[in-house]
Amino acid sequence: MYETVCFGRYLQRETADEPIVWLILERFEDRLLLLSRDCLAVERFHFRESNKPWHHCNLRDWLREIFLSRAFTAEEASRILPTDIENSAHTHCIDPVFILSKEEIEQYFPTGRYLPFRERFADASPQADRLLRERGYIHETLTCSWWVRDDDRCGAKQTVVNRYGLFCAYRPTDMGTLVRPALWLNTGAAAADC
Repeated sequence: MYETVCFGRYLQRETADEPIVWLILERFEDRLLLLSRDCLAVERFHFRESNKPWHHCNLRDWLREIFLSRAFTAEEASRILPTDIENSAHTHCIDPVFILSKEEIEQYFPTGRYLPFRERFADASPQADRLLRERGYIHETLTCSWWVRDDDRCGAKQTVVNRYGLFCAYRPTDMGTLVRPALWLNTGAAAADC
């Protein structure tokens, strides 16, 4: 089980922003690697059917521009550490907020003979679930599919963690896949236990 911390606020219900609950994936000296406990938004990886790598996709722009400004105050944003991101095309970019790569997911949510994929399950926030239902994506549970930074290396598809915790490939324009942000946080940040 992962420890959690609250940091930032985001619209998770129809009427108000709520604290974002983050899983602490790693502690390293003066920083924490955080992954949102829930999938917070319904966004496309890219607006067109194409094999755009992370550094050119629309989801990266949305996280850096819209999510960052909506979820964090200026003081909170100043505590988020810019991270050197390498994608499957071996290109680097600097991002304050990002999504995990397949390699990172396998590192922090390992599976094995006796360890099921359940650790990779993520619930949709109530707001994200409402948007999915409005778009015709009906689920028996709130467990959802979430984007992965790597492409599937065989065509114009994007890797996701599906609602069963398995890796698979979806169209980058899919409107039923959710976003589970990650970030490195300076431990001097005013984060609260949840």
